[in-house]
Amino acid sequence: MKLTQLEYKIVYQIAWSDHASDGLGLGGYISHYAFEDFGGMKAARGAMASLVKKGVAEFDTDFESSDPQTWGCLAGEYQKEVSSLENISDYSEDMQRIIKSTGYKITNLEIG
Repeated sequence: MKLTQLEYKIVYQIAWSDHASDGLGLGGYISHYAFEDFGGMKAARGAMASLVKKGVAEFDTDFESSDPQTWGCLAGEYQKEVSSLENISDYSEDMQRIIKSTGYKITNLEIG
């Protein structure tokens, strides 16, 4: 699935959430401050709606928090658990860090 740069940044933020390392897949809170270089949260909400429409991710904005953040999780077909025996040296440095931190990789997504 091809994504815009902003859509991929959102996916990346989900993968880097501290909750993504809980061993339950790639899901967690994403900070609204992470999107200032992409037109702010208004643009990010549009990209989130696009990710939902494409079936890539789900978001929950109906929670109370003192921090401006949104819960998001990737659909199962766009994440894959990685065996500790798998050689990850062929992945990008960013993906290697995600795998080492979470045990999962982002799959079937690219910036298009």
